[in-house]
Amino acid sequence: MKEFFSINKQELKALTAIFVIWRAALFFVSTVASYFLEYKPSFPYAYDLLAKFGLPQWLYSWAGFDGVHYITIAQKGYVGTALIQAFFPIYPLSMRLLSAVTNNEIISGLLISNLASYAFILVFFSLVKTAFSSQIAWKSIVLFLLFPTSFFMGAVYNESLFLLLVALSFSAAQRKNWFWAGIFAGIASATRIVGIFVMVGLALGILITIVINLLETKKKVFKVIASQFLKLSAKEKTSLFCIALGGLGMLGYMLYLWYTFNDPLYFAHVQSEFGAGREERLVLLPQTLWRGLKIIMSVPLDIRFLTYFQELFFTCLALIGLLIGFRKKVVMPYSWLIYALLAVLLPTTTGTLSSMPRYVLVAFPFFVILAQLQLPKFAWYTIYGISGALLLWNTMVFIQGYWVA
Repeated sequence: MKEFFSINKQELKALTAIFVIWRAALFFVSTVASYFLEYKPSFPYAYDLLAKFGLPQWLYSWAGFDGVHYITIAQKGYVGTALIQAFFPIYPLSMRLLSAVTNNEIISGLLISNLASYAFILVFFSLVKTAFSSQIAWKSIVLFLLFPTSFFMGAVYNESLFLLLVALSFSAAQRKNWFWAGIFAGIASATRIVGIFVMVGLALGILITIVINLLETKKKVFKVIASQFLKLSAKEKTSLFCIALGGLGMLGYMLYLWYTFNDPLYFAHVQSEFGAGREERLVLLPQTLWRGLKIIMSVPLDIRFLTYFQELFFTCLALIGLLIGFRKKVVMPYSWLIYALLAVLLPTTTGTLSSMPRYVLVAFPFFVILAQLQLPKFAWYTIYGISGALLLWNTMVFIQGYWVA
């Protein structure tokens, strides 16, 4: 692991302390949540599955919503239960393997998520520090951990493991270790559907760099680009071949679905049955945003309103932030930007903004872009305060069984 991040002992101690404080604070919120909100699980199997693990409600509730599907896959596999094929296999497979030791899928999921979260914080910090500066890295970490849905990193969800794999892939690419960049990207693409965009980002990042070099050296560039691509050096061809490994994870899962369910895209076709308003047909971004706006204008001012408002607000904020990343004043590798932008845009094509505050979390370059903004101190303190307050609220709401993202 040390080959993929570079931090000194002082930074390691500070990052460890920040992680422990973040994790302890969210656990504390979950223990006191029942004093503020009644426990009303709005997802299946809360009592039939989670409550039977013999854990206190504040702890087993970290496996609510999608967590019950990961537990089901870890226990029974993909055959015999509807809809769970939408969830990619690496995370539940990891839970299944660890459960051979813990004999408890919830504990296994929590261990994997929290250990992966800690590792991601280290790799993320090193990645940003190497590409930018320590100051930007520290600010990016704070913005990420205070983000209103960062609690999912410690839940029985695949966000933390996925982000660790993505960060490791980009870290390997940063060091020109294209083989490991492709391997980690491949595992990421078997963890979440947007993992395929790591491969796309890395490949396009290399090609864009080649085009830019041509633009700087050739007057009639458009006439020679095609021929130049065919004359890539052996090193460049090897890099692109290794990056192509990033698609093997998704391909493997598709082959399994094809063999088992006669549908390689079954993971996408079951999405519309979840009841979140997702559609199988392609819906353009303006229409999806308009739907989100109409929803917040029609619901009463209660818990649901804040949830719907966050969906629209953080979708727009992420898209605007990532577009800012393409400006010359903001330094950002093209591979990071392409990955993050596609990861945010893909869920919106299903016609709903449901879960978008959580999906924004995996677009980690968004936080690096925010960290580069030149704002006065009071503005930063305001951002930290509002974001932290929403994080505590969302954690409490999630633990008590209400939909957040």
